[in-house]
Amino acid sequence: MVPEIWRRLTFSRVGTSIGFITDPFWLSVLAKAYRLQVRDLVTKTRVPIPPSDGCRVLGIPDPISVLDEGEIFLLCEYDVVDPSGIRKVCHLVVGDVVVYRNPCLHPGDVQRLKAVDKTSLHQYRNVLVLPTVGRQSVAACCSGGDLDGDLFSVIWATDLVPPAAVTHPALDYDAVLREAAEAGKSATAGPCPPFTGEQMATFFCKVVTNDTLGKIAHMHLALS
Repeated sequence: MVPEIWRRLTFSRVGTSIGFITDPFWLSVLAKAYRLQVRDLVTKTRVPIPPSDGCRVLGIPDPISVLDEGEIFLLCEYDVVDPSGIRKVCHLVVGDVVVYRNPCLHPGDVQRLKAVDKTSLHQYRNVLVLPTVGRQSVAACCSGGDLDGDLFSVIWATDLVPPAAVTHPALDYDAVLREAAEAGKSATAGPCPPFTGEQMATFFCKVVTNDTLGKIAHMHLALS
């Protein structure tokens, strides 16, 4: 089972044309690559998204504060291969999009935002421009991220953008960290006595019990 595009590929050498679909060596190579792609799709749910429907880009703050809360700006440039050769495509994303950052564990880590066209930001290409206004930072809403080099995935394919009714509010990661810090302060008030073996065993059991990253990843895989 070989994709139809491979049937149109040829390799010219010394005046001859060798078809990828007819040459036994190249056919075995392409078939192996195809099996690897199918394996990743089945076992790891790695769904390839073309650059016309999504991308993974660096996030930056809006340098001139023209974006409102809930808005983003994204102007993508990518190469497209067609029969005439390689050409560069410039795509301005406009409309509803989903933005997330790995690791994505909480339902609120997936943000549904609106991509807008701002002429004053057209010089910023292949980067995700995020607003600097609003009640909460968009980067912080995406798995507690920030803008010191984090990469964000953006998808604007209409059939992959969930309706607003099924989206979840973002988790306030700052509040979680503050609660943990306050709990740590109250626990360490005064001189800290030496840990006993029983306390160390209890702590180890809590770590093992709360280590749910693998379980969450498998649940995501099953639901997808």
